[in-house]
Amino acid sequence: MKVGRNEPCPCGSGLKYKNCHLGTEAGSRPPDDLWHRLHALSARLPTELLRFASNRYGRELLNEAWLEFAPFEDQQPFDPDSIHIPVFMPWFFYHWRPETENTVVPRDQVDRFPIVSLYLSRRGRREEPLVVRYLEACRRSALSFLQIDEVSVGAGLSVTDTLTGWQGFVSERSGSESLRRGDIVLAKVVTLDDVSVLDGCSPIAFPPLEKATIIKLRNHIRKAHRSITPEVVADYDLELLEVYHSIAERLLNPALPELSNTDGDPLEFCRLTYEVPSPKSALDALRHLALGHDEAELLAGATFDQGGELLAVEVPWLKRGSARLGMGKVGLGSIRIEGRRLVAEVNSQARALRFRKIADRALPAGSRHLSTVVEPIEAALKAFREETPDPPPDDDLNQRPEIQALLKEHLRAHYRAWVDEAVPALAGKTPRQAMKTKDGREMVEALLLGLEQRAGQQPGLDHEIVAELRATLGTPTSSRSRSGEGSSGGR
Repeated sequence: MKVGRNEPCPCGSGLKYKNCHLGTEAGSRPPDDLWHRLHALSARLPTELLRFASNRYGRELLNEAWLEFAPFEDQQPFDPDSIHIPVFMPWFFYHWRPETENTVVPRDQVDRFPIVSLYLSRRGRREEPLVVRYLEACRRSALSFLQIDEVSVGAGLSVTDTLTGWQGFVSERSGSESLRRGDIVLAKVVTLDDVSVLDGCSPIAFPPLEKATIIKLRNHIRKAHRSITPEVVADYDLELLEVYHSIAERLLNPALPELSNTDGDPLEFCRLTYEVPSPKSALDALRHLALGHDEAELLAGATFDQGGELLAVEVPWLKRGSARLGMGKVGLGSIRIEGRRLVAEVNSQARALRFRKIADRALPAGSRHLSTVVEPIEAALKAFREETPDPPPDDDLNQRPEIQALLKEHLRAHYRAWVDEAVPALAGKTPRQAMKTKDGREMVEALLLGLEQRAGQQPGLDHEIVAELRATLGTPTSSRSRSGEGSSGGR
């Protein structure tokens, strides 16, 4: 049936046929043109949906949804400047439903949520058909964790939905400039006429190692559902957001590792100050702490006045190490005596107490303890970073060819042994053992992707080492990481 030039285009765009498909080959708009139209919609519609929701229910509706979206320990009013807004807004528009109790929404309207459903019922007939189709596609799709399989810079991303197993190409210009193969993002893929775009994407890209937490969530969902579809994922949105927030918090605010000294004591920098009668008397009292150093060795680096009197000297506090572990002497602290002041620095409160017992007993009459200052490791590291300038790039020994070669051989030997070592990220299995199960293979792939991301950046680690690991373990050198249940999830 022939369509008139001024009649509505049968594609459903809402435009006249002469301004839409007339003159295009095979009666379809070029995919690139559709991408521009969808991109424009994804930029415009959130403002319209937000205005619609605010006019009907007020700002309190945002606060109500935000308290459900945000972690329990971060229950603050809606923050439009939050880094999580790109995730919150699509969830708010397309998935969130208010509780029947304690909501600003009238009881008879609660069942008409999410907001997009209410919007379409009120204004859908006034919108262009393409807008309606796009909003319905947004409602059908779900926020999920996408793994970046390949990047086509300036064009888009090949991705795998780690929960449903869906694989496809997403037209995404800006994301393709910053994301890397192996990264994981929380995003919402919307597909219309074989063109897929992102409507909402987390501002934080998770490293491949975070795959373990997502696999745990997937296995939890599979206990109740044989097939994981976008509809199923949408039903687990709160569990999914909990995983997202826990990973994001860990990446945005990394905790310092629990550092300890060789005695197993928590690291804390302690400075003990004493007043002593003279440097010589203090040295005589404490030189036994410098295990293996005689007086002549200690005085070799000391300072004297013109009359030969000792002015200042440093004394290392040492103990014998474990012969079984191949440790000769272990440093417990340092002692600096200058004039009538003695300052001992140790790296734990336990050692500070131990030094006090020794000093109070051994120092000569007239000595007295003045103070003990304890500085947490975090404050000490901050002060160190502020006081220590970055070394010039030319001073980086790791960049020297001979050092690079040594580091590469060391890492090559390490990773050749690594395939048969227990790895915590693999639940204590070796990579070779983990390759025997589907989830194990997926986690091994995540570890290898993490190595590939660091190759060329970490001194000594290059793509040859990763390629050798892949050959040993039998994983593809350059292909998508298979996740979920293949392509059964659909989108």
